[in-house]
Amino acid sequence: MTIVRIREDVHMHASSHVVQQRILDLKTYDDWLAPAFRDFRADDEGCAFTLALPGRMEQARLRRGGVEEGLVMFVRDGGGAYDAMSWALHSESPREVHLTIEVAYTPASGLGGAFLEPTVHRPYRTQALRDSLWQLKQLVEHAPAR
Repeated sequence: MTIVRIREDVHMHASSHVVQQRILDLKTYDDWLAPAFRDFRADDEGCAFTLALPGRMEQARLRRGGVEEGLVMFVRDGGGAYDAMSWALHSESPREVHLTIEVAYTPASGLGGAFLEPTVHRPYRTQALRDSLWQLKQLVEHAPAR
């Protein structure tokens, strides 16, 4: 079983604290997750979803694995293709943050998986993360000040 990691990032015009609070609020992920993330469910400690890829539906169940200033980690909670997800926040100024998400997952196996992972599944998975980050950025940057 091979674990693959992908990483995407975005620059946001918001404080690190505001962005981290948004990431910790799992019940609001539906507000910004890309359409490829389906059947999203969350409670205070974890989440579950299905990632729709061409010819493949990947299940995930993750629970909070640790929270520090500037870092939120989730780890596998039972079965599924996803082993971990981490959010790292790097403050660049009081109102600017660089947000990076890293996802560790197990790609499809067999000959089909060996062909589809680099040519179809990984690009679709990466785009779903990019779209989600972009929507999160828009939501955070255009939210009313508190």
